[in-house]
Amino acid sequence: MKGHVGKLPGLAVRVSLVLACLDAAIAGDGMAHEISASHIGRACHYVGEHLRSHAHRAYGSIKPAPEMQGARTIAEIIESEGVGAFKVRDIQNRGRKHLGTTKAVKQALEVLISFDWIREERGNSGGRPSISYTVNPRIAGAI
Repeated sequence: MKGHVGKLPGLAVRVSLVLACLDAAIAGDGMAHEISASHIGRACHYVGEHLRSHAHRAYGSIKPAPEMQGARTIAEIIESEGVGAFKVRDIQNRGRKHLGTTKAVKQALEVLISFDWIREERGNSGGRPSISYTVNPRIAGAI
């Protein structure tokens, strides 16, 4: 993405030349003799707003963040297996890509919590609290 963004200033100059040529052709002057500030401003707006946002979408869709990939994997597990409650170890034991470590699983679970897919439940049995996750009944009912 950085390489693409680095080329945008040069692209803005080229687009401003094209706009100057188009304006000259529309006016019937034949050839463009100068590139005005208006041409540069329009080109910068087109390149900076329109093309840059398309590049962000294109490059962003190539590879989502690891926690998003992990959250998607856990959501697939919940949907395909009808899981209602689970612990971090249950997810790790499935050996899925992006979910091999406790940290990766917890980051993915935080994403699912923020989207209200699951809820964290802490149980006290005298020692260290046991943490489990329950699936939102609305999600479980829709599966």
